[in-house]
Parts: sequence; structure tokens; C-alpha cells
Amino acid sequence: MPDPSYFLFQGVFLLPALFGVILLAALARGAARVLGVIGCVVLLVSRIGSAVWTFLIPRFQYEFGYSLATLVIPSVAFNLISAAGLTLVVCAVVAGRRPAPA
Repeated sequence: MPDPSYFLFQGVFLLPALFGVILLAALARGAARVLGVIGCVVLLVSRIGSAVWTFLIPRFQYEFGYSLATLVIPSVAFNLISAAGLTLVVCAVVAGRRPAPA
């Protein structure tokens, strides 16, 4: 069982994505809103999945005898999903910019 501070630490990483969903849904318009909300939701799902997976790794090692190298593969997948969410948030920022005056 992980230390309870682990869940507090994971919560610190979830809060910005959660606030991002709320703020983008309330303030942004058009494509920026859609891209930003989707990106923040992807980040939330990725962080929650990563936290749960990290919690389950010792159990899979002990009960099923999987090697740590095998168990790292889902962690890499969660990191790639997180990168995709961050890319969507950056695209939302670019889509929400007003064109420079000529």
C-alpha cells in the first residue's frame, strides 16, 4: 500500500487540469474551448490512470510474477496520452489568439 502522501501528491497534479476544464468551459469560445476542454480531460484521464497503475504495479509483480520491464509499458502509454493532452491544450491557446493587426 503506497504512502497516503502519494495520493495527495497526485491530487496536486490533477488540480490544474480540473481547473482548466472549468475555466475553458466558462471563458473560451469556439475551437479554443473545444480543444482546451478535450485536452484537459485527456490530461485528467491520463493522470488518474497513471496514479491507479502506479498503485497496482506491486500487486501485479507479487501476484502474477510480471517483471518490472513488462509493467513499465502502460506507464509509457500514459505518458504518451498525457503528451497528447498537453498538445491539445497548446493548440487551444494558439486557436484562441486573435490575429495581429495589420
